[in-house]
Amino acid sequence: MIVRESISFERGKDPKKTLGIGQRYFIEKWLDEMEIKNYHINDDFTIDIIKKPGFDGRVDISNRDLIELPEYIQFNIVPGYFAISNNLLTTLRGCPKYVSNNFWCSRNELTSLEFCPEIVEGSFICHHNAKFFNKKYVSSLCKTPFSRIQS
Repeated sequence: MIVRESISFERGKDPKKTLGIGQRYFIEKWLDEMEIKNYHINDDFTIDIIKKPGFDGRVDISNRDLIELPEYIQFNIVPGYFAISNNLLTTLRGCPKYVSNNFWCSRNELTSLEFCPEIVEGSFICHHNAKFFNKKYVSSLCKTPFSRIQS
């Protein structure tokens, strides 16, 4: 008995995406679910947010009952603010490496700031977590103006 299956691929499209498989597909699906627009997925699957006219480059995934970001999500550059407050986060894995504005991770269940951004040009706001984080600890992990750390 011979079984033949027919799979239709869209011309010029990634076959894995057409089939609904592959890391890029899962990243795009999650970003769409989180209503994150204007992004670029790099070759290493990190995510850069693109600042465009009428869009300030921000990411706000607060109030989503997130415990952690999916393992396939790794933000890289965010040219606006990055807000991930008021969730149930136990880790910052997947957060961006660079944020040009404010970084909010307040009101979560964090006991560590491991995986926080390496550079935050604005304020670093991390109060009301499972553990108190002092300014010295934040400064040891992230280059941000000392006076703009709110813990």
